[in-house]
Parts: sequence; C-alpha cells; structure tokens
Amino acid sequence: MGAWPYTGIHATVTALLGLVFLLLTRTITWDAVLNEKEAWHTITWFAVLVMMAAQLNKLGFIGWFGDAIGESLSGFGWVTTLAILLLVYYYSHYLMASAMAHISAMYSAFLAIAIAAGAPPMLAAIVLGMFSNLYMSTTHYSSGPAPILFGAGFLSLQTGGRLALCSHLSSSQCSSSSAALGGSCSACGNAKDS
Repeated sequence: MGAWPYTGIHATVTALLGLVFLLLTRTITWDAVLNEKEAWHTITWFAVLVMMAAQLNKLGFIGWFGDAIGESLSGFGWVTTLAILLLVYYYSHYLMASAMAHISAMYSAFLAIAIAAGAPPMLAAIVLGMFSNLYMSTTHYSSGPAPILFGAGFLSLQTGGRLALCSHLSSSQCSSSSAALGGSCSACGNAKDS
C-alpha cells in the first residue's frame, strides 16, 4: 500500500482497497466500520465541500470574486483596504473545503490588491498569513485536523464556534491596531494611510 503514489491508482481507490483488505482479513468488522458515525459525518461533509470548492474554481468564481473585491476597494486608503480584505479573506474560507485551495486561490490576489492600495508589502503578507492560520479553527471542516478534534468530542460545535469568533475578533483588533499605528513593524517600516 505504501507504493500507491507510484502506481497511478487514485488515493480513494487505494483507501477502499485497504478497507476491503482489513474486512477480508477480519482485522475489523463491518459493524465496527458503521459505528464510526463521526467519521462518516466527516466524509460526507468533506465530499460535498470539496466538490463545491472545485466547481467554484472551475466555473471561474474565485477569479471573478478577487477581481470584484479589487474593483470595489479602489479609492480607499490602504488601512481600510487591508482591513476589508482581511475580513473578506477570513470569512470567504467558508466557501472552500480546503485551506490550501483557499490560500492558493486568494492569498496572492488579495496581497496584490493590498500592495496596490499602498499597504507595506511585508505587513500585508504577514497579516494575510496570520489570517490563513486563524481561519483553520473556524469550523469542523476548516482544516485537516479539525474534524478529528471536533469528532473526538473535545469541543462541541457551539463551543468551537464561540471560541473561533472570540479568536477572530481579538486578532482582528490587534491587526487593525497595528495597521492604524502606521504598520510599525521592524520588517515593514512606518507607512501612513494615504
């Protein structure tokens, strides 16, 4: 099974073959598989979300979305532009099942918009990077470990949602304060909103 990347067989087929092997050798039983309700919930949600994200990308929604945001923010100062971009970047993650797909599709576009508005490049890059990490805790499907953590029952969905909101609000406040102070960061220099 360790050679599957070199065989050309899709990872899903390999996983199903592994499951069949475990069932045939009676390592696990079908009842044990069915009793893993949280795993089935996760698979179902991820399947829907991954298909939705792929279709959004395929239909050109992501490109259109970035262009629309960029056009709507023209004329604002860089602090306002960066603050709005961060909010849109953070909450648009709900449209994507994959953090890597979201970052790949939107990070560079939003960074370019922020820099074009006059934001210090290093500040914009770092703050967008911070928000890329922050939204990993927003939902039970927002990152790879999230379904495992929520499925283990450590946090309920409601508690996790409240913690994510508090984390976002406090981080947004810190980022906004830094930007309002002129982006004073040793790597960014001091730049004022124009």
